[in-house]
Amino acid sequence: ARRQAGSTFKPFLYAAAFETQKYTPVSWCLDAPRVYRDPWTGRAWKPENFGGEFDGAITLREALTRSKNLCSVELADAIGIPRLVDMAKRLGVATALPQTLALSLGAGEVTLLEMVNAYATLAADGRRAEPTFIRKIVDARGTTVAEADRSSVAALHAAVAYQTLDLMRSVVSDGTAREVRSLDRPVVGKTGTTNDARDAWFIGFTPDLVVGVWVGFDDNRPLGPKETGGRAAIPIWLDFMRATVDRFPSRDFTPPPGILFALVDPKTGK
Repeated sequence: ARRQAGSTFKPFLYAAAFETQKYTPVSWCLDAPRVYRDPWTGRAWKPENFGGEFDGAITLREALTRSKNLCSVELADAIGIPRLVDMAKRLGVATALPQTLALSLGAGEVTLLEMVNAYATLAADGRRAEPTFIRKIVDARGTTVAEADRSSVAALHAAVAYQTLDLMRSVVSDGTAREVRSLDRPVVGKTGTTNDARDAWFIGFTPDLVVGVWVGFDDNRPLGPKETGGRAAIPIWLDFMRATVDRFPSRDFTPPPGILFALVDPKTGK
């Protein structure tokens, strides 16, 4: 099934912005109401934040942590929707995507598998591989009859992939996925909730395992006013991960060469 991705699509937008080298996690955006004339549809559009609150000038890290829609639209308007579509395709989204500013908020319909695979590309230092369902076939004598192609291709610079996943670290530590901290090991991820709570998502990963959960009705009716990704999808994700994650050692994400760290005052940007 193809369903709207909601805010789980936003990391692709931030990766596309970082790739231009005009933005960093501490670049500023303006979280304030405004009306856009969508150049692809020609229609006037006034996007809103979930909850209807605006916080003015904030950093991109804060914008993704709190899933601020206005900052996402501002960013998409600045870098262009074609760049966002290209990034999603390179990471692993194969479904056709709409040429509209609303794509920055996850208006495109996608499958859970391709979204998880795209997140896996970010987790794998920007290297994309096709999903593999059968690793190999071995006959009764132990001879390998067939083996899947496990090769990968460079889809994104490793430093850009790390910048993006590090932003999602803040989503878990301070944002809409705080419940995930109970797993008690390094995790990054992003929640997503579409209009009228018709789709609830959470895609999260450790350095070894990427898991995505989608919750919704087949007939696309609303789940209920409070059934967000954090409320509906994260508990399922945690149940699975608690039963699985001990198969892997607890380790943190390793920054690639070219990444620099600095303490920044979020109020001044200095």
